[in-house]
Amino acid sequence: MRDKLSMEKSERQILSRLEALGRPKMLVKMVHYAINTENAPGVPLLDFRRLASGIGADQTLALTLWRCSVHETRLLATVIARPTETDRRLAEILSANFRSWYLCYQYCNNLFRKCHFTRNLIVEWRLSEK
Repeated sequence: MRDKLSMEKSERQILSRLEALGRPKMLVKMVHYAINTENAPGVPLLDFRRLASGIGADQTLALTLWRCSVHETRLLATVIARPTETDRRLAEILSANFRSWYLCYQYCNNLFRKCHFTRNLIVEWRLSEK
């Protein structure tokens, strides 16, 4: 995780808000469903969605939050990223950094399926030896 001092004000505010919304009870539920809780505050989905709707679409912030590597910041990045500004290269970079099935699931539902190149890339990945 990046040092809080090196983050922009809005990033620090978002991270602080996520930490404040975190619930230990949610971490227990996450573990039960085999979701990686390392570096996760355990924010309930309803609170998370409210926060995301208050932020709105912001590609630059989404990329910054993804780099932060806190579970919920990466989830938030998938919600606020703009599919029209996400190219194939970025989609491949993001998809190479999943730490949990849940992050992969949310990435696919919130962002990847809305990108215009998705079907072609899925076929390429399926045929790939990687």
